[in-house]
Amino acid sequence: MRITRFTHLFTAFCVICLSGVAPLSAQDAPSVATTPPVTSAGDEAIVIQADGQNTYIGQIATADNNVVIRYRGDVIYCDHAILDRSTKIVTATGNVRIFSANRFYRGDMITYNLDTKAMTSSTFLGEEYPKFLSAKKVTTPEFNHYRLTNATFTTNNREHPSFHMEASTIEYRPNDVVVMKNVLLFVGEVPIAYFPVFVQSLTDSRPTYQFNVGDSGQFGAFIDNKYNWVASDKIRGSTEFDVRQKRGYAGGVDVQYFPSINSDILLKTYYAQDNLYSMNNPQVPNAVSKGNLTNPYTYDGVPYDNRYRVAYQQHLQFGSDFSSIADINVWSDPWVTRDFFPSEYQQENQPPNFLSLDQYNPDFTIGLLVSEQINPFFQSTERLPQLEGDVKQQKIFGTGIEWSSVNSVDNLEMKYASLNYFQNPQSYIYNSFGANNAPQPPTAYTYYHPNATYGYNLNQQNDYNAYRYDTYQEFAYPKQYFNFLSITPRIGGRLTQYSDNNQDINDTVNNNGLASDAIHNPVTRVTGDVGLKGDFKISRTWLNVQDPNLGINGIRHVVEPFFDAQYAPSPTVTPNNIRGFDNRLYSTQLQPIDWTEYNSIDSIDKQAVVRYGVWNKIQTKRDGANYDLFTLQTYADADFDHNFSAATPNSTLSNLFNTLNFFPTQQLQVTSSSSLNISGDSYNQFDNSIVWSPDPSLKLTAGYHYINHSSVFADSNTVSMDIFYRMNEHWQMEAQEQFEATTGRLQLQQYTVYRDLDSWLLALSYSQSEINGVNDQTIFFTLTLKAFPQFELHTPRL
Repeated sequence: MRITRFTHLFTAFCVICLSGVAPLSAQDAPSVATTPPVTSAGDEAIVIQADGQNTYIGQIATADNNVVIRYRGDVIYCDHAILDRSTKIVTATGNVRIFSANRFYRGDMITYNLDTKAMTSSTFLGEEYPKFLSAKKVTTPEFNHYRLTNATFTTNNREHPSFHMEASTIEYRPNDVVVMKNVLLFVGEVPIAYFPVFVQSLTDSRPTYQFNVGDSGQFGAFIDNKYNWVASDKIRGSTEFDVRQKRGYAGGVDVQYFPSINSDILLKTYYAQDNLYSMNNPQVPNAVSKGNLTNPYTYDGVPYDNRYRVAYQQHLQFGSDFSSIADINVWSDPWVTRDFFPSEYQQENQPPNFLSLDQYNPDFTIGLLVSEQINPFFQSTERLPQLEGDVKQQKIFGTGIEWSSVNSVDNLEMKYASLNYFQNPQSYIYNSFGANNAPQPPTAYTYYHPNATYGYNLNQQNDYNAYRYDTYQEFAYPKQYFNFLSITPRIGGRLTQYSDNNQDINDTVNNNGLASDAIHNPVTRVTGDVGLKGDFKISRTWLNVQDPNLGINGIRHVVEPFFDAQYAPSPTVTPNNIRGFDNRLYSTQLQPIDWTEYNSIDSIDKQAVVRYGVWNKIQTKRDGANYDLFTLQTYADADFDHNFSAATPNSTLSNLFNTLNFFPTQQLQVTSSSSLNISGDSYNQFDNSIVWSPDPSLKLTAGYHYINHSSVFADSNTVSMDIFYRMNEHWQMEAQEQFEATTGRLQLQQYTVYRDLDSWLLALSYSQSEINGVNDQTIFFTLTLKAFPQFELHTPRL
């Protein structure tokens, strides 16, 4: 039956009565109008459009035929609508569709509050990509909370979804969580599981389940399983169980806890019963290290077949100015992550172990750090504890002079790597000493002073310790001249006291190389420095350069020359007279000159260095702001004492360094860093990468790494390439290759074909790589449940 205009008037009258409005006398009765009432100034209008006639009776509005209601970004489409302007409640009937932000609701009849978004509905369908819901009835108990009855939930945007759940009730809180009760899980139309309660986070982007099966020379046939789960909005984790033909069973549980929005705690565990180390080397029956070292997949220094990795990390924020950071790693041996977590090993092969408390203030910072040698097979500097206090630059008595300060008190102990479980300790790459127990301290001082005479015996290999008190005070006077030239002179003084210079740490009576040493030689080091740094900018603009296709709206070239000079006389105690703890390691990169940024306290020596360079920037305007299309920083050092940054111990100049970034569009990104030999007897180093994605279906990544003639690092000439191509919505492919030109070997090649199956992603991969000089081939099949591409599903404990 067609609903007439009289029906709408009668319905409006009923709404008024049911809203608690008292009967009106004839002279008080509102008039019926066809135009909306005038709103007060500042009120946001509710716009109603319809093919039929709109009617207004007081605060009640009715509309008929193809009705459209707009208010604050919300849009309602329906056949008929009644609006109470005083409460902003809409009663919509007939093919109702509501669009609110990125959400979409559909039903035969929906009551909707334009302000609170509360709704009541029957025969309901809701969408918030990639979530799709339907129900016989929906209500809104509170803001941003929807209760669905006899409901269906899926993330598969198909007319006949391959995966869905049916529940008696669903409590849906957008951008938070979905709680489902009495749930049947369907694959296609076949029910496969029942759960009394399902909880699904809407804030986790990890895939729900990953399944790998394959075969490799290192592991043999293997099956890896990983399930990511969410317990609440504060706790999530993953469970892993792996089976490997040659290595045995393995697995672990990771748990992450978010006590607040700015804090998190992560615990990672993994255990492997590794069959490769279940028995001794037959050639060395009583060896302390397990495993046959003639096998290319075994490593020296693994004492048991029970291998594990436990990691605890935290970042706790207590208010805005106090925080705590921890990174604690317990390994069974030096190679456990190299075998089972190669990507982690590449990032960190000697993990830290520390706990810190930090107090922040705009004018100063105070930090307390504790660090201990937990893994005895890695050399460590223990700090039990270290207390630091830094004062930021402060103006003195309102003058232009600025004072800054760096201070620390440390209880330090150097602990060398234990070699107790090695069959061939001299071949251990993390051995604290070189072959045949010859000392090989990898410090910058050793590099620049190859013939130095030391005040201590380098052949002594006992652990040693000392208390160290260090303070550095610096005064600077930054000032701009001629409205463009910035000049900052500085002067500083440093006092460092050691309870023991550890020149003799041999065992004597009651001497173990620690605080109970019978021989103590306390020393005090005094030194100072002066410095001068400056820079200025010049630029030129071409406003008529325009190219909308490249996003160029004018061009500006900025040139910024800079320099930083530092002079320090020889300290009262030089590095070769202190067996130090924070010794600067030799590096192919330049170190900070300013002592407020230089943390290699025990390596401070005389210094006469000038660092000079220039910034070049090509900029344009995008969205009203400056955008760097191209940047190039070029710089070098002149080291007149040949002991800080010179390319070689006999040269004055360092290498020439360049850092280049070229980002013309989001589709093309080029980065390059280089260190070029300009002294005639140094190394050359290049690290280049380019990422090009002409459209979303194609991404090309190429890299180039080169270093030669380095006295510390081996020569390398590596080219890498990664190609990803999405052929259509079902098929994708990826190819990765890495070629080492110095050996003429293809170090890595991996080829993968992906098949998208709506709720699952299938991948077939072939990989070939070198492990300890052996060509290892792997073929594996990966199955990933992506039906919840942003959400995890699990059963909570009741």
